[in-house]
Amino acid sequence: MNDYEYTFGGVPCLIRTQGVPPTATMYVIKNGGRTLQAVGDKDGRSIEFPASQERDAYGRALAYLTQRFGERANAPVWPRGVTDLRIEDEPPLRDERGVRSA
Repeated sequence: MNDYEYTFGGVPCLIRTQGVPPTATMYVIKNGGRTLQAVGDKDGRSIEFPASQERDAYGRALAYLTQRFGERANAPVWPRGVTDLRIEDEPPLRDERGVRSA
C-alpha cells in the first residue's frame, strides 16, 4: 500500500494505491488531517481506478482529481502525519458538478 498526499484546487486529498491488480482509491482529507472521506461519483459511489501497473492507477487518480478539484500542489503538513488518518463512516463525497438546484 502506498499513500500520496496533495492538494487539488486547495482541497487536501490522499491517493491510496494497493492490491493486485493495483487500484487507486481517492480521499478528501478532513477535520484538520484526522479523517478521510472517499471521493465519489455523481451517484455517491466511491471511485476507484484499477490498472495493470501501480503508476497507471496513480496517474488516472491524479488526472481525475486535477480535473475535478483543480491544480495540484503540495499537501499541508498534518500534526500527526498521514498514518493517523482514519476513514470516515459516511457516504463518499458526491460529485455535484453540473447538478442544478431545483
